Order: sequence, then structure tokens, then C-alpha cells
Amino acid sequence: HKKAALEHVKNLVYKGMEKTLYALEFFQQLLQEYCEAVIDGSGNEVRSLLANSSVNNSNPCEHAIHLLSTRAGVRAVCELVAYGTAKDRKSILKSLKGYAKSGLLHPQAYLVYLQLIQLTDDTVLVHKQMLQELLTVAKDDDKAEGDDPTSPLLELALSERAVKLFMMVLLLNDKNNGSDSKESKNESKTSTMSLSKLLDPYELSVLTPGKVPTVTEADGTAVPTSKKEASLKQKELFKYLQKPLLDLCTQHTTELLMSRSGSMLLRQVYLSLGEAAPQAVQAMLEQVIIACEAPLSNEAAPQ
Repeated sequence: HKKAALEHVKNLVYKGMEKTLYALEFFQQLLQEYCEAVIDGSGNEVRSLLANSSVNNSNPCEHAIHLLSTRAGVRAVCELVAYGTAKDRKSILKSLKGYAKSGLLHPQAYLVYLQLIQLTDDTVLVHKQMLQELLTVAKDDDKAEGDDPTSPLLELALSERAVKLFMMVLLLNDKNNGSDSKESKNESKTSTMSLSKLLDPYELSVLTPGKVPTVTEADGTAVPTSKKEASLKQKELFKYLQKPLLDLCTQHTTELLMSRSGSMLLRQVYLSLGEAAPQAVQAMLEQVIIACEAPLSNEAAPQ
């Protein structure tokens, strides 16, 4: 009975994709429930859904941006990221291009960006389609307003959701997580424990850090959908974020200290970059001292 029911739901999903109903809430709910129902330790059915939809010229990965308006749609896209191919993830990133900042600030959509950061092996593509936008668009907006230069990352750092993207990259690059040989052997385990503290229970249920999704081949072999080591991916992403994060922490120390998410990021930047960039970190610490010694104004009340 379950198999027949799933087959019926799959046919409904195909019809919805043919009619491009991606923006409708009921279809997002249907897609999410189908994806979760067919995942039983393997994502073959989800991958099959994407492969067959490509034949019909209506792949949900190419319409990912329209699925992010509801919690169900976001969960569905996270499953597509988890069990799709590298080509599928590229299509999702392309669909989301231009919406990275607004997506990270969205109460639901930010989870898709965290999932992409975790599972996309092509970090150059992630930088081109996502990080580059975060590092430039806000700066252009600020220039148009004629204000003092503002770090393009400031608004994201002050957001309790968006800041988790930077924290995920920093935690897996924190040298304190592997300072001795015993800890180095358990680097991925230690990083996962740190991420478990960073993410809330719902986020953990969607993202499952430390657990790489798999698909089953014809011979029964389970093959991970993301083949590059998580620590290597994060180190590659770290190269793009290191200087912008240091600039953020030295230019906007007071704002970060007055924010729970900002102060968390400030601390992690210090822990992760203490040895790699000692002069920059020293400048950051000097700004922290200045900010702490300054009188607390009414406009700078803690958030």
C-alpha cells in the first residue's frame, strides 16, 4: 500500500513540475513530504526524481528560488541539495544567484545556503555564485547612500541566522579543534560537536552536520553525494572570507560587541585566526579594548 501511495504522490509531483507550480505552498508541501517519505538511508528516489524531471524540461533545481517561501519548500530544497548531483547543486546555486544576502536574512531560506556550504564540492563555484555577492553588494549599496564605508558583512554578522554561515566555515578551520595529535585524528568529530552547539534542534534535523548523504549504486554500494572532505571544503572557503572577516571585526568592533551574534563571531575570528594573522588580530584586540573603554551611549545599547 505504501509503495502504491508513493507512486501516486510521485505522479502528482511530476504533474506539478510540468505545470511549474513551484511557487505554490501546497506543491511545496507535497514535494517536501514526498522527498522525506522516500529517503530510507538512500537518496536514490530523490535523484531519480531530478533525473526524470530534466527530461520534462522542468527541473526543481532550476526553480529553487521559488521554493524558498515556506518551511516545507526550504526543507525540500535542502533534500535536493543533499541527494542531487554536482550538476543539480550548480543549478540550485544559479537559481539563487542575486538572492544570497536576502536569502541568508530570511527566516527559513538561510538553511539552503548552509546546506550548500556544507555539501557543494566545487568551492570556486560557491564563491562565484554566493560569497562574491555577499562581499560586494552591500558595499555598493552603502556607496550609493554616501555614508562612511561599511563592511558588506556587517548586517549578516548581526543576524542570528546569517552569521551561522561564517561560523560554520570558521569552526571547521579552528586550529584549537585539532591542536594535539589525538584531537587531530578526531578533527571531523570535534567540528561536528561544535556545529551541534551552534545549530538549534530544528536546524540539526534539516542539515545533519557530520553525516554525508549517500545514494546506492546497482551493486549495493553506498556512495556519498559529496566526495570532498568537509574540512578541505571549509579551508578552501576560508580563503575567500579571511580578510573580509578581519576587516569586519576591526572596522565594526563596537557594533559586534553589542550584538549576541556579532560577539560570537568576533570571538571565533580571534580563535581561528590568532596564529594565521597575528598583526590583524592584534589590531582587532586593540579595537575591542577601545570599544570597552568607551562610554556606553543610548544608541549603543546591547542587543
